Amino acid sequence: MAERNPLSRCWEDLAFAVVRRAMEDYRACLRKAVRIPPPKRRGLEKQARELEDFFLSPWFAVLCGGDGRQIIEQLRKEVA
Repeated sequence: MAERNPLSRCWEDLAFAVVRRAMEDYRACLRKAVRIPPPKRRGLEKQARELEDFFLSPWFAVLCGGDGRQIIEQLRKEVA
């Protein structure tokens, strides 16, 4: 098996870090939203929608090739 190009490895690591950060941010938004009264959670809801848009975007598919809907469902189950 051929070894990966070091530059390719760097891009893969960066893509993984971007996706991981988005997942951590989404998880944190969901957890905070549960503890905050509805009128005060608008900012968190907006951030959560933006992260969902990212998970469902073509850019997400380019970065990891994963199923964004499945990621959203999985993270919602973790927080529930």
